[in-house]
Amino acid sequence: MAEGTFRGGGADTVVLLCRPGFEAECAAEVEWGGSVASGAGWIGVGAEGAAAARDLRALVFARDRFIGKRFLIPDIRDRIAPLVALAGEFGAVSALWLQYPDTTDGRSLSRLCERLQARFEGSLRAAGLLRSEGERRLHVMFLDGSSGFAGLSDARSGARWRSEEHTSELQSPCNL
Repeated sequence: MAEGTFRGGGADTVVLLCRPGFEAECAAEVEWGGSVASGAGWIGVGAEGAAAARDLRALVFARDRFIGKRFLIPDIRDRIAPLVALAGEFGAVSALWLQYPDTTDGRSLSRLCERLQARFEGSLRAAGLLRSEGERRLHVMFLDGSSGFAGLSDARSGARWRSEEHTSELQSPCNL
């Protein structure tokens, strides 16, 4: 699928999730020679990197990827309204994946994602942004309680399950 099919809303970063400690291998795997933003368990490269947008199933170190942009929620007392506004920039989607890096700090965000999931989905449906048809996924990856990346992927070429649902055995490159 062409990159333009699932890109939207001023997206400027290809975000790839990987196991902590494998960020350099993940960047090398997508053959990216430009600047790389990264943290434990993820990398972000310029969205113009066509190689990074290829089918995820062909990659070993990246376990999920989406094209998106950085976000900051100014007031954490209401995360839903700014996230729905941000989602509106991307257009209608068929699925919402709330994610976090696979690290000890990242896993501390799992409760936040669980609490937000139903409310966020309901608000997206009410805004006409979450529909049953289509192949576009909205990813919201939290780096902390108020910031992260949001963007889109095509379900046909993306991960088959959310990155936080992987088990250590499934994540091992030896088991792929």
